[in-house]
Amino acid sequence: MNAETSHIYQIPGLGADYRVFKNLDYQGIPSTTIEWITPLEKEPLPEYARRLIAQITHPNPIIIGMSLGGIISVEISRLIPASKIIIVSSVRSSKEMPSYYKMLSFFKLHKIITKKLMMNSFGLFYKLFGVEGPSEKNLLKKIISDTDEHFLLWSIDALVKWRGEESPQTIYHIHGDSDLIIPIGSLNPDAVIKKGGHFMILNRASEVSALIKQYLKVKA
Repeated sequence: MNAETSHIYQIPGLGADYRVFKNLDYQGIPSTTIEWITPLEKEPLPEYARRLIAQITHPNPIIIGMSLGGIISVEISRLIPASKIIIVSSVRSSKEMPSYYKMLSFFKLHKIITKKLMMNSFGLFYKLFGVEGPSEKNLLKKIISDTDEHFLLWSIDALVKWRGEESPQTIYHIHGDSDLIIPIGSLNPDAVIKKGGHFMILNRASEVSALIKQYLKVKA
């Protein structure tokens, strides 16, 4: 992989931003973090992903998506050619989504999840995301508090309603075996990080970086 001719586009998870990628090392390959845009009313994830493509200005990009960003990466990869697609703590298709996500959608239970509820449940979210130590807890708390409520409610609804197929392009999937948000049980990832939680892109960044560089064949 030639660092001079390659460009990485990072797509963060639900409500997150560039901060979740801050500990990754791409060995000199330049990167850009896709910024969330305001969703249209009842806009499905594939259409939202289509509008994000305007931020991708390099041909045949490398796309790295975390969690919801991984799903967006899958949808984008169905629309434009990419040299590599890497998803972390995510799924390749809606068939890999945990069954309780479909139950949430059927009974509309996800409608009770609001920003206020999340702000009052940090203890639970620390455990679910597998955050470690005060700095990570503060970062997750800051990310949630900075998230636009309209975007939050739309993304949860769009996520549980997503019925996406796997991309025809090859996808490299990195997952943690202790992920509580998307349990590894129904998945078949290409690489597994032992005791890695949903936030491992931040707190296990050296291992995630090593796997990414190995897959991209980046020379140290």
